[in-house]
Amino acid sequence: MQASIPMDLPQELINLIIDFVAAGESTWDFTVSPESLEACSLTCRAWRDRSQYHIHREKMILFSFDYRNLPKVLLHPPRILQMIRHIVLEFAGTTHNYPSQEEWNLISKFTNLRALSLHGSEIPSGVNQDNLKPLEAPFNNVTNLQLLLCTFQNSSDFLSFVAAFPRVQILSLSDVRLIDTVNLRVIPSNAPQPTLRELSIFEPVFYGVPFFELCGCWLSALPVEVLRTVKLEVLIDRKAPCVSLQPIFQALGPHLHHLAIDSEVRIRVNELPALKYCTSLRTLQINQQSYAWSLSLVILKSIHASTISDVTIRFMAKSYFATDGRLFSSIDETLSQTRFRDTQTVNLVLYGDDTLTPRSIQKLKGKFPTLASKLLFKFEF
Repeated sequence: MQASIPMDLPQELINLIIDFVAAGESTWDFTVSPESLEACSLTCRAWRDRSQYHIHREKMILFSFDYRNLPKVLLHPPRILQMIRHIVLEFAGTTHNYPSQEEWNLISKFTNLRALSLHGSEIPSGVNQDNLKPLEAPFNNVTNLQLLLCTFQNSSDFLSFVAAFPRVQILSLSDVRLIDTVNLRVIPSNAPQPTLRELSIFEPVFYGVPFFELCGCWLSALPVEVLRTVKLEVLIDRKAPCVSLQPIFQALGPHLHHLAIDSEVRIRVNELPALKYCTSLRTLQINQQSYAWSLSLVILKSIHASTISDVTIRFMAKSYFATDGRLFSSIDETLSQTRFRDTQTVNLVLYGDDTLTPRSIQKLKGKFPTLASKLLFKFEF
């Protein structure tokens, strides 16, 4: 039975306290047990709803164990089901690799879904908006779609499946495989509508080249005003074969305003000119890795946009000591060139080292004499 304890705290403060407890693991490095939030939910009525929201907002359904457990998730009262914002459907290691129509109907009980993740699924050919009509209500709310280790028969099936989520804004693709890579340039009439705001392509180890070509053709068919709002993020595992960036940058470059690229990407030397197509960039983010410490400089030198207003470079603090600061002096010199004249802010984010001293930080700042007025240092330990 819930305790009816009178509380004089304003509801806004109660919500902040519960949010603090829920975010404690990532903020303060201590583990938040489910019992902590459960205790908050039992304090009194004013604490209940916010606590239960954090308890139930994400659900992982592991089909690899027993997909028949799905109905058990639905035994929660409707009020709890409406709190769930994100579900993960995990199919790895099982022959059951796609929800049946009955299971999709059960998933439709989650009427307030905002994010859906499919891991290890083989999407059958012909799946589209018509097949998923019973899910129209919950899927209309999904704005974040993640596909990890998923397989599609061809590009048309992939685009038709994504189109079943008409309001998707963030699309994350990791190791997505196309069995048939013919006719990549044939874009179906029901291709995703222009609501996309962020496209992340992660680690297409074996399938990168055709998939980049597909994304380039698909996105180039979107209206220019949409492309200007899309943030393209590219991350390719350093163990992967070299990937051609030419198709996607040639299609998007003239219109792309936001680009994030991980410097562990292994780009062929003759592929670097592909960055020349990015002539309208507004923001550029480079995630620097210690084993590829000079690639951020190479990327900067390959970008020819004179419209960039914000540059962010994330690098491991140890890179500074490994290169004796030469890299940063070169970055300072490159960013001070005429083509970066509109750059108003340069964010340098150091991470991975909690031993930096005030003296070493001051020494690092000295490597950017011409950017001193634009430079912002951030630290992630």
